[in-house]
Amino acid sequence: MTDDDTWREIVENYGDTPEFPAVEPEPLPLGPDPDDVFESSYVEDQERYVPPTPPPIPRPEPIRLAAWGGVLGAPLILTIAMIISWRMPGLLSFSLVGWFLAGFALLVWQLPKGPADPFDDGARL
Repeated sequence: MTDDDTWREIVENYGDTPEFPAVEPEPLPLGPDPDDVFESSYVEDQERYVPPTPPPIPRPEPIRLAAWGGVLGAPLILTIAMIISWRMPGLLSFSLVGWFLAGFALLVWQLPKGPADPFDDGARL
């Protein structure tokens, strides 16, 4: 059958409603007995998995903590000062801006220079 014959057949049947064979719906399986579910969950609660306690959260280095304080704290202090219309001394506002810039530069400088695994291209499935 050529493409022209296929196209003519499509055009001739255009507008006709397709006929599908009647399919009997299959009955759904019944669920488990509620008493069995309660008993099994009760047994599972008796023998449930308890994960080990996680290790403590590592404390950041003081210099890195000061850098994060500058990146997050300095804009927050400046924003609050603007909201409450507090006029800061010029030296304080310049030092807050400098703290932000120095913290940002330090955090960028401490970023890893390359991947931990040189053969890892970052793709994940």
